[in-house]
Amino acid sequence: MELSEIIGVDAVRAPLKASSKKRLLQDLADLAEQVYKLPAATVYRALMDREALGPTGVGRGGAIPHARFAGGGR
Repeated sequence: MELSEIIGVDAVRAPLKASSKKRLLQDLADLAEQVYKLPAATVYRALMDREALGPTGVGRGGAIPHARFAGGGR
């Protein structure tokens, strides 16, 4: 499966200029609300909970923050 099959181009932002990880995750939660109509507060909490398990960084300043939601769809 290709990443583009999971995440649409409209849901990708690069580069991001957040001053902290919390701000970055809030910005992504706001984007998820705009693109996928998910409540930003719910997305933010899920992303924070996921980051608490371990960072989603992939190196060289890149990361793929992600979390699971009820319903499992995009």
